[in-house]
Amino acid sequence: MDLLRGAVVILVVVYHAAHLQLLSSGDRGGWTVVYALMPFRMPTLLVLSGLLLENSLAKGTGRFVMGKVRGILWPWVIWMAITSIVLRGLNEDPIGYIAIGTHLWFLAVLACAYALALVLRSVPNTWSAAALFVLAGLLQASHGIIPLYLWFAGFFFAGAALSPVIVQWQRAQPIWPIVLSVIGLVGAVRQVGQRTVVTYWPDQIVVSLAGVLSLLWVAHRIPRLAPIRALEWVGRNSIVTYVSHFPLLAPGGVVAMMGLAGISPAATSAGVLSVCIGLTYLRPWTEWLYTMPRWRRLRCRRSLSGQSKRDLPVSSVGHRQA
Repeated sequence: MDLLRGAVVILVVVYHAAHLQLLSSGDRGGWTVVYALMPFRMPTLLVLSGLLLENSLAKGTGRFVMGKVRGILWPWVIWMAITSIVLRGLNEDPIGYIAIGTHLWFLAVLACAYALALVLRSVPNTWSAAALFVLAGLLQASHGIIPLYLWFAGFFFAGAALSPVIVQWQRAQPIWPIVLSVIGLVGAVRQVGQRTVVTYWPDQIVVSLAGVLSLLWVAHRIPRLAPIRALEWVGRNSIVTYVSHFPLLAPGGVVAMMGLAGISPAATSAGVLSVCIGLTYLRPWTEWLYTMPRWRRLRCRRSLSGQSKRDLPVSSVGHRQA
């Protein structure tokens, strides 16, 4: 799972870097691959999150809610503030900007999906996914926020529905993964002609889920060599790369908008990913940027630290005795 999450979050960075090239030169070189991956990139992230739903719910309502506040809402607030300061787009359309105007829409969709899962916990996940996909299809003509959220929440619940059988699927014989891979490839080729337009129809659901299932099967069989383990490390810490990469792209965006230079997506992606990796190494010291601190635990630690110092002899806390 971490391998796929790491690979997809890197593809998200490449996708946004490609936009800078389009802004600076109008060149769509390399966009064929970008278009082909449209049906799979974000659905994969939502399915991977959905696979963890049942384990999260099993912790109990209180821990479930607090876990999502700490791990989703907190970084959304922190990085929405940072992104808004860097990009200065909040004043133009506050609601649209907050909902889908930045890369943080993914965290917003996740938060809504988890909240919905709490309400619908007695409803089979397959039914929830089907209902969300149907609603997204019926409302897609509005081109608004709601159908987009419904569509991706559908993949979240599809992942939750797959959770009980994911181990059996990863051990399955190759015939069905091959069939699904062919379906995914056909859908990818078709998507190149549609560019960034993704229709919320049943055929698109089949293509996306076929591709995601194929990736889950293949990823399970890849030998864990050093580069793969590094990618898994990125996946385990994917929140760092995901939330930080967009503000880091801002300087390149300014240059592109001014038409001062052509920007290579590969160079831009490599530069931003290098910084993101550096930030990931620093995560133990900057965890508050990605997860809400446990304030009570911190206060207890400080209290115990202070008490222990008071209980020690003077010489034990760094003072020399005369």
